[in-house]
Amino acid sequence: MPNEYERINATAMARKSANQLRKWRVERATSVETFANAIGSNCLVRELALEHAHILHRFWQQRALAGEVRINSANRLMRNLSGLYGTIHAHYRLEFENPFAKLNLRGGREGKRIAYRASFVRDQMLAEGALDSLNPEARRIVYLIIETGLRPSEACALDRSTINLEGSIPFVQVTDDMRQTKAPGSVRAVPLVGVALAALSTAPWN
Repeated sequence: MPNEYERINATAMARKSANQLRKWRVERATSVETFANAIGSNCLVRELALEHAHILHRFWQQRALAGEVRINSANRLMRNLSGLYGTIHAHYRLEFENPFAKLNLRGGREGKRIAYRASFVRDQMLAEGALDSLNPEARRIVYLIIETGLRPSEACALDRSTINLEGSIPFVQVTDDMRQTKAPGSVRAVPLVGVALAALSTAPWN
């Protein structure tokens, strides 16, 4: 299923960076392998039925109740199968319904991650010597993330061509040239201020 999904969506998959593609493949392979183990065998796509999906649902439910896996993690792995099947289903116009559609465990915690308190950032992360154990490059990335809210992958992908320290408003440009961005709004210019500006101003290429 993952291989066929990649073949169908080759143009979209080509936009992922090598690391994004590796993570995508590992997670989908885990989803498929776990499903095969749960039902006790491999199965042709056209033979998949709702009973197979229910077996998988019970498998993850038992693991969640035993505290072996988080509900949201189990749901993500089940959604992977729904996405793979749905794409193949639509491409080949299969006559069967997606057995994994809306398959999930109830009770998971959804929503945005809670932000660090400003006092914690100031007194712990920005305390004198707090980041001395990091090498200079890693330290600059942490300062950049603290001040701008960039994703770690976005901060690590910056280079001389996407860092602009000239002009009245220094900024970094987040692009999708090297990796697939999470959403259209992820491509953006982010102003540099405070410790982020100070950190990039001390970069070796300046």
